Amino acid sequence: MTIRIVNIRAMSSAEGLTAIERAQLEHAGRHFDGQSRTAEERFIDMPIPPQDLEEGCDWDDGNFGTQLLYVSEVHRDGVHEWEMWSHHSDAGCLFPKGTATCIAGHAQSSWMNPELTETCEHEKELNAAMLEAKIF
Repeated sequence: MTIRIVNIRAMSSAEGLTAIERAQLEHAGRHFDGQSRTAEERFIDMPIPPQDLEEGCDWDDGNFGTQLLYVSEVHRDGVHEWEMWSHHSDAGCLFPKGTATCIAGHAQSSWMNPELTETCEHEKELNAAMLEAKIF
């Protein structure tokens, strides 16, 4: 099995996103920080939550426009099967093509199930594909 990441797009606004892409981005954001924000709100600074301030984070970490946000197609054996949103150089979500149902989340250096409790089925192949594509 060969996994390749193709058609990588750097994102700097929600302009031009399809309804599915908007839903995927909003889910990826909730998966990252637990905050419900619209696709547009993922590209602007919002008030910093008190907990973040207490932990020394004095910027809006949920503003993906400043966090190397990419959306990509993920092909398995030449077939477009998944869509991947990646951000912060070490986080992201994987969705079956054309859906907003997250099937894997990336945290630090591992692809895990959406709950981040166990390794996902294609973790090694996805990590290798990300290195090849120079995403993370």
